Amino acid sequence: MKVAIVGGGAAGFFAAARIRELVPKAEIAIFEKGSRPLRKVSISGGGRCNCTNTFEHVGNLREVYPRGYRLMQKLFHVFSPADARDWFENHGVPLVALPNGCIFPASNTSESIVECLLRNVGQRTRIETNTEIADLSQLSEYDQIIVTTGGGQTPLLGKIDVEMVECVPSLYAFKIDDTDLQNMQGIVAENVRVRIAGTKFATEGDLLITCRGMSGPAILKLSSYAARNLAENNYSCNVCVNWTGLSEKEVANKLNEQTERQPKKQITNIGLGHLPSRLWTHIVHRAGITDETICGSLNDRLRNRLLSTLTADTYEVAGRDSVNAPIVTCGGISLQSVESDTLRSVNDEQIYFAGEVLDVDGITGGYNLQAAWTTGYVVGNAICNNPRKL
Repeated sequence: MKVAIVGGGAAGFFAAARIRELVPKAEIAIFEKGSRPLRKVSISGGGRCNCTNTFEHVGNLREVYPRGYRLMQKLFHVFSPADARDWFENHGVPLVALPNGCIFPASNTSESIVECLLRNVGQRTRIETNTEIADLSQLSEYDQIIVTTGGGQTPLLGKIDVEMVECVPSLYAFKIDDTDLQNMQGIVAENVRVRIAGTKFATEGDLLITCRGMSGPAILKLSSYAARNLAENNYSCNVCVNWTGLSEKEVANKLNEQTERQPKKQITNIGLGHLPSRLWTHIVHRAGITDETICGSLNDRLRNRLLSTLTADTYEVAGRDSVNAPIVTCGGISLQSVESDTLRSVNDEQIYFAGEVLDVDGITGGYNLQAAWTTGYVVGNAICNNPRKL
């Protein structure tokens, strides 16, 4: 059996490893247009590789897979997140789960995952780097072809008989031209709630203030949920931030308690909950309250403005953060173009798809790599269980 894999990323390598397990003598070739395979795996998680997630905090897969959650729900019966953990640990990569569910190699380096995949595709697998496949006619000698070219439209996909869903960026930081905000770069606000004004798109999590605007899990998740809406509006919107993560009533009670207990103290010095002091001062100033204002002199008008700023602070988004590229792409091969149990093309029984090339994408937290492991495994299984080619 001769198998060609177009794309040397997580899904392609995992498919190759699965084929190698089931058919050790299979002839496998991986074609990667870049200079090195598994580059995205190497840099994921800041070089630590958030390789999967416990899914313990996930009530519904739609929460973590805005596109393709039904397919992932089905495929997890074949190869689940727990199966992925077992696979890596059984192949020499101890893993560690964090309280938030994110799972990393115990070595704290992505190279453990990279080396494991390279090792398990075997020396018999031919890996061709700096090789772009522009037409499947270049692979006529192969029995089966797996396309794992990642996110985005490529010349190759334009020559395959499949339906494409428009590709747009997902998982990116927001550019916000607010000097006062940018001057607080590096500050992390925990457990905030964020939403795009005028829409139903909302999420929660930690928010990182950067020298260009906002990032962190809360913003990255929001960009994923609203990927198409943001693209349609040229990445221009208003983002509303509830810095406390609490309801307006809860915040009002806390604020009243703090100010009544310390009437002679300056409002900038009392703080509120877990908010960093610099951020608290920024919020107070945005509410139009001066440094000299003491708690006892806070009138109803200023109190209401402070309450509004704490729970619905609004910033104008001036586009995507152009310095850091989007982490994943929303869109790709329409799921109507593949068999849901094998991921084989409905129009060509020789071609399979896996990974981000499909219209499946997740939020930050290890969910996209899990989709790569699962879809790669499913395709590897399907090819090896196809009696016509064996």
